[in-house]
Amino acid sequence: MPGPLTPSITVDGSEIAEAAWFTREQLHQACLDGGVRLPPEISIARKLIEAWYGHELPGGWSRR
Repeated sequence: MPGPLTPSITVDGSEIAEAAWFTREQLHQACLDGGVRLPPEISIARKLIEAWYGHELPGGWSRR
């Protein structure tokens, strides 16, 4: 839930279906428990996320 220092996120519902803010610890746990599916390892998006995180993250992305 956004707080005074956390801006809300607005998505277009087409190109981006959902979005959320995570701390590094929250993101790591969400990757482990399947709460978040990351983009493929070859993608620029994945490289940007892992650069912010500091190293590789567990988990992956797949279409269902």
